[in-house]
Amino acid sequence: MLILTESDLAQTIESFSLLAQNLLDSDLDRPWAWKGYNEGARFIFFRVYEEIRALQARLAAQRRAAGPALTAAQDLLANHHQAYWALQAVLLPGSPRLLDLQPSAGEWTPRQTLRHLINAEFSFFEAIRANLQIHHHGQDPSLNQVQEILETSRAQVEPQHQQAFALSLDSILALYSDIHYHGIESLAGLSDAQLTLPTFDWEEEAFPLEFRLVRLDAHLRQHTIQLQKTLTAHNARPTEAQRLLAHIFSAVAGLESTLLGAPGLNPIALEEAAGQISFYTEALAQVLAE
Repeated sequence: MLILTESDLAQTIESFSLLAQNLLDSDLDRPWAWKGYNEGARFIFFRVYEEIRALQARLAAQRRAAGPALTAAQDLLANHHQAYWALQAVLLPGSPRLLDLQPSAGEWTPRQTLRHLINAEFSFFEAIRANLQIHHHGQDPSLNQVQEILETSRAQVEPQHQQAFALSLDSILALYSDIHYHGIESLAGLSDAQLTLPTFDWEEEAFPLEFRLVRLDAHLRQHTIQLQKTLTAHNARPTEAQRLLAHIFSAVAGLESTLLGAPGLNPIALEEAAGQISFYTEALAQVLAE
């Protein structure tokens, strides 16, 4: 896992999100002031966003100055990670009753769409690792070799995945989190030279590894749009609080992307930011209690 997923900062961001995600627009109009800013409770969201963005900027500058430099592979994985967090934001207006509703005849339900994109992401990562393993042994991969490895990998996780897909949205997203974070961490050390290696997945033609990472990102965005359309068809539109959280999620994605390949970068700064966001979480809770 990336350091942020196991840190105090991750826990404070999650606590804030759980408290804030179902707030009414009227809740955001409740009075709250900060150093001369008297814009109500919605301003607490902006303070959380600002803390994360400022931290990202400081860590990015530190990394540029002292290394390790961000690689091309890490940049591509960061794009995909932004898409991952964008999906989390899209799902905020979702409710349990919507998970199995079809937008129209013949179209996927949100559960089916999530099952497809999560299975696909697992296969993307497993195919890349299979190709790299074959290259590591001095061989050129073939479609049959990669498919055999993929079939074995899928069979090993199939019972666990199917169990999660049959449960709640939280269970599905917990499975996705495990697959996603493990996948990007496992590939964060790819060199620029490795991006040119020929790889197979399901196509008969080999593609460079770089294409796999770009396609991984695009595929997730493709089905995120599909989910947006489905939720809109059922009048599940984001509230103002959920729109604000979407910006916070984007900031989290940027921060975690800055830590790709450098998980130990300035832990003191991460702890300090966790303290600040805990303060704002407590402030929001107090406003709601009044």
